[in-house]
Amino acid sequence: MKGLNNYFYLFINCFSPIIIYPLPEPEIVVIKSSSFTLQWDNPEYVTPDSFNLYYKQHGTTVWKPLGNTVTNITEFLINYSALDGGIFYDFGVSAVYINDDSTISESTIHSSLDRSAVPKSGWYIKWVF
Repeated sequence: MKGLNNYFYLFINCFSPIIIYPLPEPEIVVIKSSSFTLQWDNPEYVTPDSFNLYYKQHGTTVWKPLGNTVTNITEFLINYSALDGGIFYDFGVSAVYINDDSTISESTIHSSLDRSAVPKSGWYIKWVF
């Protein structure tokens, strides 16, 4: 099924045909400075103890740690010098919780490419100097 990566499948029931809706491509955000501030929203129901930030080169699958913040800080300054010298980047954030027994839980990474990111098509960075 090559070429169907950018489509959403809706199965009405097992006897109905598949309806395929094309999804918009993620937007490219051009950064022309050596840094920018990434901001995100707190989870809706529970405030995390901290957040972990991640990045990866666009088109790859391995997330690399970028840094972390403390409670209620929902922004992070990203410097190009902290990355690995590419041009196109995806960014992600996860929520970190300290449980009652002092163990740590981390949510899945919410990516800039997620369809719930703003804009709804998702986005990634193109760094240009």
